[in-house]
Amino acid sequence: MAKLTKEELKHLQKLSNVNIDESGEEKFLSKLDSVIWMLDKLNTIDTSNISEINWLWNTLRVLSWTKDFPNKKEILANVKHEVVNNSIVIKSALSSD
Repeated sequence: MAKLTKEELKHLQKLSNVNIDESGEEKFLSKLDSVIWMLDKLNTIDTSNISEINWLWNTLRVLSWTKDFPNKKEILANVKHEVVNNSIVIKSALSSD
């Protein structure tokens, strides 16, 4: 398994705008090395016998219908998040909060 150097980590931090304090660098490098090892391992798997149609079956499905609930207020009363215009407000997984 190829180990990342501290210089490479600093370069990645600059590219990704992520700051890791020096006390956490070794732990982060270890975890990142594990991820890179797994990606290298995945590259060795022979996928030539997998047909393209299998990939199509595993795509995300978009709902083309909606269901109207007659008791919206009762349902939304149990929600722990903020409710705006009969919609539940949830923080983005990509937010920095």
